[in-house]
Amino acid sequence: MGLFSTKKKETTIIAPTQDSIVSQIQQNLNPDARQDGETYAQWGVRICAKVFASMTAFVPCLMVVYHDIKSLQARDQALQNKLKLENDAKIANLQTEIDLKNKNLEQKQLQLKDNRETIKQKNEQLLQLSKEKERVNKDERLKLIIGLIILIPLTLYLFIFYSSSFYSAFFRDFLEEGTVELTQAMFDPMAISNAYHNSIMELAFILFAPVIFLGLGFVLHSFSNGKGREKYLKMAALILTTLTFDIIIAYSIAKGLYDVWAANQMEDQPSFNVASAIIDPNFWAVIFCGFVAYIIWGLVYGLIMSAHEKMDISKVEKAECKQKIAQLTSNNQQLNNAIAQLNSEIANKNTEINNLKVNQYSNTRYDVQAIKQEMNNFFAGWTQQMAQFGTPSNIQTQTTQLYNNTITSLSL
Repeated sequence: MGLFSTKKKETTIIAPTQDSIVSQIQQNLNPDARQDGETYAQWGVRICAKVFASMTAFVPCLMVVYHDIKSLQARDQALQNKLKLENDAKIANLQTEIDLKNKNLEQKQLQLKDNRETIKQKNEQLLQLSKEKERVNKDERLKLIIGLIILIPLTLYLFIFYSSSFYSAFFRDFLEEGTVELTQAMFDPMAISNAYHNSIMELAFILFAPVIFLGLGFVLHSFSNGKGREKYLKMAALILTTLTFDIIIAYSIAKGLYDVWAANQMEDQPSFNVASAIIDPNFWAVIFCGFVAYIIWGLVYGLIMSAHEKMDISKVEKAECKQKIAQLTSNNQQLNNAIAQLNSEIANKNTEINNLKVNQYSNTRYDVQAIKQEMNNFFAGWTQQMAQFGTPSNIQTQTTQLYNNTITSLSL
């Protein structure tokens, strides 16, 4: 080799990819196509500017964008493989959901079958009970007899107590009569006779007053047969009402007795008031003899009615059968609704699977969400350019409506 030698300069040539070649050809053939490196939002700005935000050109431009995105996805083999795997996974998940729903469906159908069989048995039992003679529950009959033995004299007691107490509380002049004992105020054998001599209205008042309390006891039993929290509120209100009546009567009688005592004292005594009533034994004696007896009457009456209802064994068993049939019938209605709902859901899942299976064997798949996102970007660029042009708001609104209609028509 000589002192000076020359070396041939090497040049590295990068071969263009197929996509870049296709993109370059498209740009040469159609300068309006999306350029290399251009985002869909930038494309929207450029095309909107070129057509001066024309509404006529807007929808055709959207369709070009739509097909451009689909074309890119169709050539993206990695995306196609990914979408195929996602599609297969969706089918597997849907099949799992269907299997679970089918198991749930079988359970409900089995429960429905069992309920129908039980209803059939209960109806047969009802028919058999209707043919039987009355069977008496001796324990309940004993409760009924004992309850009546207690209730009858207790009713007479309450009648005497409330007729005498009402007379003493509202019509008796304690100061005029002078000495009046507490027992005389609560159990006066002359109360009805004195009321009769005073007036017919006074007699009617003290005769019907006990009926009010007996009626309250009857209603208390009716409320106790109710259901839910409402029955307890009604019972509490009724008991409070009765107690209020008894407090008024007790206060009036205690005040009358106190006034007689105070009139017989040498020194002036303080007037009777609520504080005096609270510490007055007479006040509490009247309440105890009236209100407590009323509560006992209500309990005994409830016991008698319960014993009467349960005394006929056949009647009780019939009621239980009818209640069970009603419960099962209601439950069957719910089961039928649930079964119909499950069948509908399973049918919908199967339809989804069928649609996915069509896509499963397709050569080309598309990412719908990605298509919609890029079209949104294109539209965002379009609206940005419309704002730059100062496009009237009504034109912008109509363009937005056109875009929404196009997205809907493309099932995006």
